[in-house]
Amino acid sequence: DRMRRHAEAEGLVAKGREVAGRYAELRRAYRRQLAMAKEIEGSVKGWEAEERKAPLWAAQDEAAATGAAIMKALSESVRAFHQALERERDHAAARAGLADLSWSQLVTAEEMGHEADTHYYRDLVLTYHDGRYERELQGDGTIAIATEPPGAELHLHRYEERGRRFKETVARVAE
Repeated sequence: DRMRRHAEAEGLVAKGREVAGRYAELRRAYRRQLAMAKEIEGSVKGWEAEERKAPLWAAQDEAAATGAAIMKALSESVRAFHQALERERDHAAARAGLADLSWSQLVTAEEMGHEADTHYYRDLVLTYHDGRYERELQGDGTIAIATEPPGAELHLHRYEERGRRFKETVARVAE
């Protein structure tokens, strides 16, 4: 029974990965479509005739259809990975697939400024990542700055949001 359940889990993970690949392709297409719609929008005035607006509307409709396809692919992929975990509780590839999808959604939520979604997807990444996104979740990073002229003094300022405003909290001279 254990081998059968493992084989079923493997099949579901393969399905989840296939659909996750389609999801990633759709996301790339969606970004291109949004950029195209924005470009067209910049050349069309609100008072212009329907014929001039038709390409914009078509681009917006195409992006909307792709957005719906993205969500369908996301849910199908997530479902396959969860079904794999139902067959084999700690299936590493299923957990990794869920972590990757959640990470992708987390990045999108951050880019769009959707704080509640960011917290939700961060929690999902924490649930499934098994160390895979440890560095990214810590939020630490490094920066290299080259100055012209070399050796210029650099002042770093840390800002935190307080009362819907960013306030300076720490300032220091970089070494």
